[in-house]
Amino acid sequence: MDRDDRLLQFLLYGGVHLLIAVILWTFPMTVARKLLPSASTAVPVTFSAKDLARVGCALFGLWLLMNKFYTFSSLICTAALDPSFRITALPLESKVDLVVSLGELILGVFLIVRSDLFARIVGSDRPLT
Repeated sequence: MDRDDRLLQFLLYGGVHLLIAVILWTFPMTVARKLLPSASTAVPVTFSAKDLARVGCALFGLWLLMNKFYTFSSLICTAALDPSFRITALPLESKVDLVVSLGELILGVFLIVRSDLFARIVGSDRPLT
């Protein structure tokens, strides 16, 4: 492998991580705008238990996403940089870890997108003082 190929691999690896960082930087603001009321209201904001349960559920989903996103980004970069990489060649423990990580990633997306389902089970609409 010559120097130009290694430089290209380095730039690709760094570029992918930079793109992921930019996406993750803007994603929480989108979720925050969806969950929180607009700042233009001059009335004091009261939260119900249902609202707090939605925020907590979405934050837990974000935490799951952040913890498991690294597993998949490193796998994608490894597969892109190493042409001989095969998932079938991984040990059984790594395959199980990938399946569990995928499940947690799906659960995290579900908790963010459908936080209202969890909030209906846990909280009431009565405002907290």
